[in-house]
Amino acid sequence: MISGISSWVGGWKATNERIKNRWGRSQGGVEDMIAEATLGLVALNLAWSVWMLRIIVMEFQKGISQLDGMLGEAIQRVVEGGLGDFEAVNPIQKALADMLTNRITQGGPIDITRSEDGKFSSDSGVRPGS
Repeated sequence: MISGISSWVGGWKATNERIKNRWGRSQGGVEDMIAEATLGLVALNLAWSVWMLRIIVMEFQKGISQLDGMLGEAIQRVVEGGLGDFEAVNPIQKALADMLTNRITQGGPIDITRSEDGKFSSDSGVRPGS
């Protein structure tokens, strides 16, 4: 019985060896068909990816050139026409700015003194020289 199995296996191997081509692969078969179909799909996918990448790069370059042109026009308009009129100064803000400016120029900084225990003393807030 064992010799029958080995002769059957041996016979199959001999038949299979006769079918192999010169590169050591079997002629035809489902495995080869699947491998060739997979290789074809991979090649199509690669070609499609390269084509899409080319389109994306072209669109990117077109967008950059349009942006460059629009920025150039905007900068040219600003340079030629100026920035325009500024908003008028708010009178309340001007009054506060004048008050702060007068306060700084008249007396200088205020000395705040502390007593020995770290509390503010009664003569805090006196300007030097007053």
